[in-house]
Amino acid sequence: MEVDLHMHSIVGLKPMKSSEVVKIHRALDGHEPGGVPYYEVLNKTEIEPIRLRNLLERYHYYFTQVGDSGRFIVNRHYYNNGNIDEVIDSIERRNVRVAIAKFTPFFILGLMLLSSTIGFMLSAIVNKHGGYF
Repeated sequence: MEVDLHMHSIVGLKPMKSSEVVKIHRALDGHEPGGVPYYEVLNKTEIEPIRLRNLLERYHYYFTQVGDSGRFIVNRHYYNNGNIDEVIDSIERRNVRVAIAKFTPFFILGLMLLSSTIGFMLSAIVNKHGGYF
């Protein structure tokens, strides 16, 4: 099984883009309660098969599988009547949270290094001129 490495981010699967949301939503919209088979969603969206499968599994609160049938529908219980604008806003907010979460540890580490460096510099200045020690 070949994995497309450029589609993955530091924390796993690259977040869903709004264009992908629109493609999947258009492929699934109006096909309740029976749903659309996976291969039809694949043909309509033209998203890579591995990526589409991962997106449908990861974002199950937007698009959900109908039982064990391999068919998918828009999950209208999660958001208001399948409003695509609401879904796109939710996805974009989620992407921002993921981006912030990725860089938070680096920010904290940088802040710690900066503060300790400034502390050592101030300590050296104070000690050089007859400081506290």
